[in-house]
Amino acid sequence: MTIPGQLGSFSATPTNETNGALNTYNFSMISEIPLKDDDKLSYKLPAEVGPPGQEELNCLPVLGFEEIECTISGSIVEVKFTKLSEYTGTFQWSIDNIRNPISTRPSESFKEIKI
Repeated sequence: MTIPGQLGSFSATPTNETNGALNTYNFSMISEIPLKDDDKLSYKLPAEVGPPGQEELNCLPVLGFEEIECTISGSIVEVKFTKLSEYTGTFQWSIDNIRNPISTRPSESFKEIKI
């Protein structure tokens, strides 16, 4: 981006809520500011959520992208928008092999969301 980015919203939703299970998380964001190819989004997974290793990281575009690349370092996920099909609006992607929290207690939120 050429100007500081602001998101209208960011959400993360597991496909199931079984404690401790490996899971697919669906992510969604809304951007009113135009994005461009090779822009990046990063966010920190909650401490209670088990991140996949880089070799297990499977990141799939769902809406607004034709191609994306994901990397993970510790609990920080970075999503690179390699080929956008839209430039503003709703963007969605999924990431496999994230471990759900093992406790029924509420977990932290996804943090440090930067674009």
